[in-house]
Amino acid sequence: GVVGDTARDEIRSELAVALRLWTHSSGVLLSPQTLDTLEVFAGLRLITRDPYSVALFETLGAQPTALALAEVAPRLQMGSADAAVVPQTILTSELLDQFAGGSVLRRIGGRT
Repeated sequence: GVVGDTARDEIRSELAVALRLWTHSSGVLLSPQTLDTLEVFAGLRLITRDPYSVALFETLGAQPTALALAEVAPRLQMGSADAAVVPQTILTSELLDQFAGGSVLRRIGGRT
């Protein structure tokens, strides 16, 4: 379908925005750095509570760690990780402001 075609095209062009289409997560990917190509995920220290995201980001060459939800956002804020996948439900304007110069990739309701 249209979503799959768009994802395939974005992955082929190596745009990181294609990650908004990952199928097993309703999370938001946050990073203080710009995640503009898939190559930037190599070696990226990423934290998440979602085991499906762990498998996806391992495939991209990142070093993901699954943590309890309560640990994810604080660890990212402390700088002990390069990126995090957090549930949309815990996003605050303060948390989003912290990553205004980096990347905030959302997946909303199965569509980008």
